[in-house]
Amino acid sequence: MDRICCTKGQFWSKRSNNVVKHLRSMHDATEDDIDEFKKKLVSSRALKNHGSGAWECQECKKLCPSERSLNTHIAKEHVSRILDPAEITLASRPSSPIASLSPPKKVQCQKIDECDVIIEKTASAPGKPKEGAGKMKCPMEDCGEMFSTREKIAVHFR
Repeated sequence: MDRICCTKGQFWSKRSNNVVKHLRSMHDATEDDIDEFKKKLVSSRALKNHGSGAWECQECKKLCPSERSLNTHIAKEHVSRILDPAEITLASRPSSPIASLSPPKKVQCQKIDECDVIIEKTASAPGKPKEGAGKMKCPMEDCGEMFSTREKIAVHFR
C-alpha cells in the first residue's frame, strides 16, 4: 500500500486528492504549488514503480510515469483530425495540415533523487485467517471433521 506525503509538512494520505486539499487548506498552496506537487508525484511513481524517470509529452507537457501511459495519453488526447481532401497537397509546406499530423515526441525526464520521492510503501500484511474460517463441519453428530468444500464432505461420506 502506498501513501503520499505532503511536500511541506507531516501530512500523508493514500489519495493524492487528499494531499492536494491539505496543501490548499493548510499551506495556502497556489496552482503553481499544486502543479509542482503533481509533477513530483508522477516522478516519484516513475522511480518507485519503473526505476526510471517520468515521460513528458512534448505537445502539452503532461508527465506520465511510464512510456506505455504516455502512449495511451497521446492516442487519446492527440489523435490526428480527419483532413479535408481539398487541403491535402503534394508540396511540403510547414503550414500544411499534414505537418501537424506527426505524433508528439516522447522525452524521458531524468530520475529524481531518492530524497525527493513523496511516495512511501507501507507494509500491509494480510491478516491471519481465523481458525476454521471458510470450513464446513461434517453434519454427523459424532464427527468433528472440517472441510473446505462440499466435494470433500461427499468424499468423506463414501
